[in-house]
Amino acid sequence: TEAVAFLNTLNTDKLQVVLERLVQNLHLKEESAFTPEEEVKLQKVFRTDKDGVDTIIDTCSYIFQQFAYNNVSSLEKATSSLAERGMDE
Repeated sequence: TEAVAFLNTLNTDKLQVVLERLVQNLHLKEESAFTPEEEVKLQKVFRTDKDGVDTIIDTCSYIFQQFAYNNVSSLEKATSSLAERGMDE
């Protein structure tokens, strides 16, 4: 998908910080993992606009939620699942 292709263009070191925050806040369904101020900072870090940051957060959150829902228990299975959907390693 376009969202996955966009994620593949991002710096993985910078993306890791976002992923860690999303995992820490995965259980908070009604709250955003980032404040509006932090989202503005992410726009600068990733050199994108608000829609780009929303795509990053929403897509990564969706992936984690699907793993949790489907009880993906191994890294190998998770990596395989992401690769099938076009995600780079």
